[in-house]
Amino acid sequence: MDQLHRLMPPPSGVEKPSRAQWNEVEEAIGTRLPSDFKEFVEHYGPGNVGTLLLIPSPLSTDEDTRLALFVERSLTLLRDARALELPMPFPIYPEPGGLLPFGETAEGDVFCWLADPGRDPDQWEVVALGRDTEEFARHDGPFIATLLALIRGELETPFMVAGPYDVSYVPIDELRRRQAAHMAEYRRRAEAAALADPHWEEAQEVQEAAERLVMAQAEAGSPMPVCMAVASSREEVRAILQQASIGSCWALEALYTWENGVDQSRWHILEPEGHDLEFGPGVAFPSILDAFARYRELHQAETWPVEWWPFMRYGGADMVYVCGEEPASRVLLVPDGQLKARRSWRTLVDFLGYMAECFAAGHWRWDKDLKRFIAERGWGLNDRG
Repeated sequence: MDQLHRLMPPPSGVEKPSRAQWNEVEEAIGTRLPSDFKEFVEHYGPGNVGTLLLIPSPLSTDEDTRLALFVERSLTLLRDARALELPMPFPIYPEPGGLLPFGETAEGDVFCWLADPGRDPDQWEVVALGRDTEEFARHDGPFIATLLALIRGELETPFMVAGPYDVSYVPIDELRRRQAAHMAEYRRRAEAAALADPHWEEAQEVQEAAERLVMAQAEAGSPMPVCMAVASSREEVRAILQQASIGSCWALEALYTWENGVDQSRWHILEPEGHDLEFGPGVAFPSILDAFARYRELHQAETWPVEWWPFMRYGGADMVYVCGEEPASRVLLVPDGQLKARRSWRTLVDFLGYMAECFAAGHWRWDKDLKRFIAERGWGLNDRG
């Protein structure tokens, strides 16, 4: 604990749980907890280890970090993931040697003890489990030794940027205050943007539709973090679209600039080198530069509509286009080498919404063995009107 105090001084005025309060929490969870974890909570309280790890406490005024509720919610998420047949490399508490969560990252990775009933809780191993539930790192424990290893960069995980880290502890009340201030600043900027951009509200609808889609993907078993693409600046997007003779297209600008606050350093997990990001069964989402290169190839044909932008590829050959003309920005599924659409959607929002509905209804899902999206028979992108 002394080493941890030197690396990360505890905040002042921390309220310590009483023995009776610890007993109540341990009774609710169903097991005695490691003594060094309780010692940490008594010194630091609920809060964030820098930006690395959120730690709950029995006395937290915040429901998300109230220890018993945190454990219950986290165990439910793990069981739901297993029910979806996602990889689960360990049992789940209260199964013997099961995962018993004690902290989580902002990206949804969870830190757990392996709660072995045959061992003293002070000797439990620790597992850092990625949000895709397949990647993990183990540490001999106990809790504080694992935390020190994480801060010093000695605990290597496949889903976190390697340390060491210069961290300070942020109590939960201060963390929520900062988050509220951030949201207030976001709203202020959004209001200013709405006044300056006549299409701001429509662009927000596109980004909200993209968010609903990736959330539906996650619920359908996709191991991908909630992210659509590495965000490009609006100026970069506009410059490329202008080179493509499309000009201003707020729908495409909104699509390519959306990133949803996800840690972009994890993009390599989503997009293996040399491959487009798969965004549905047979649906590939190339980068804006790759889409521009394809546009230039197509534009060499004199009869090709200059307002058609190839933003997705289907089945390896057929293209999905956004019609760049305002205000509709229709979406067309066009067979390779043809000029007649096989299917169309009224807007980009409608198209993204259609894909989200396919995931939500179970027609599309992630196949953990094939490691790709698959569609129910008759529910390919070109099968339904």
